[in-house]
Amino acid sequence: MEFLHDFIETNMVVVNFVYGLVYFTFGMAIALQRRSLSNFRLARHLWLLAAFGIIHGIAEWGNVFIPIQASYLSAPWMDLMTNAQTLAWAISFAFLLQFAVVMIVPRLPWATRVRTFIRWYAPVWSAAVILTAMLFIPAHLSECWIRYLLGFPGSILTAAVFLLERRSFRDLPAPSARLDLSLAAIAFTVYAVLGGLIVPNHGIWP
Repeated sequence: MEFLHDFIETNMVVVNFVYGLVYFTFGMAIALQRRSLSNFRLARHLWLLAAFGIIHGIAEWGNVFIPIQASYLSAPWMDLMTNAQTLAWAISFAFLLQFAVVMIVPRLPWATRVRTFIRWYAPVWSAAVILTAMLFIPAHLSECWIRYLLGFPGSILTAAVFLLERRSFRDLPAPSARLDLSLAAIAFTVYAVLGGLIVPNHGIWP
């Protein structure tokens, strides 16, 4: 176990680069495949999921490139780059949350006004969290609260979206579509925990 820990620590630059590449490729793949799913309601809002993947991948690459610049840039510039990375994380999670909300709201058995309120509440909530985190919370805690308040709900609701959308693919001759949606739901559930609840160790639970 210690060997694995040392291996990851030694190759953290590679790990972070591949991690960001996975998200960036995920976003690009969705953006390019939207038209092939144009007959399904899911396709209308996939651009939000694509934006999440692309922006999140770029934010993760910050863990590779920002430390490299530490030897060349002054402290104010490093702070600016770190804040830009945190903002990119926040914006990516805002897209993810908006995707989940616009997909789930039409299924709610409530009055139209209530559904409209919920649909508009998501971007307002995202903006409030981002502004609060960037302006009023210490920089080393901003990422933690952004992951708690945007990353976790966005991920868990997106997992629910993919489970619900399996019904839309029920009559397709290819069973792999439903399997892919199930795997996507599992992946976002896992990410909700690993990426939304398990945050950098800054003295905040968990």
